[in-house]
Amino acid sequence: IGRTFQLPRLCPHLNTLENVMVGAFHRDRNAVAAERGAMDWLCRLGLGDLVMSDIGRLTLLQRKLTEIARAMIGEPALLLLDEVMAGLTPAELERTIKVINDIRAAGTTILLIEHIMMAVMSLSDRVIVLGDGNIIAGGEPQQVVRDPAVLRIYLGEQYRAEHP
Repeated sequence: IGRTFQLPRLCPHLNTLENVMVGAFHRDRNAVAAERGAMDWLCRLGLGDLVMSDIGRLTLLQRKLTEIARAMIGEPALLLLDEVMAGLTPAELERTIKVINDIRAAGTTILLIEHIMMAVMSLSDRVIVLGDGNIIAGGEPQQVVRDPAVLRIYLGEQYRAEHP
């Protein structure tokens, strides 16, 4: 299992490459293999030119992608993404959705916790909506967004009007 956090939790005293390498050491202590794998993931996610960068100088998107790379270097069967799209611009959302779709297409199962409906609708095969710790709806995305409880609690009538 790999995971990310709503607010990226990267090691501030390590550079981008080293932060991703940390994820490899859960499986193997080989530093050469870890560096090779980290470079591969950083390049795949468009961060190849930032490998030696100070984490504090990265944009929010770059930090989130670094965290995804760190999670994926361990080759998880399941990737937990906790609000990975929070705070991103529309262009960054599109890029992140593509990254997640690519990971998913390669065979990794994704468990996505997300409030951005565009992302939920484009990434999900199945959606479960929680309210006060209870399941209020579940099923295919198109079915769930029409659920009266989901509309009332989360989406509102405006969503229904904009998405007939």
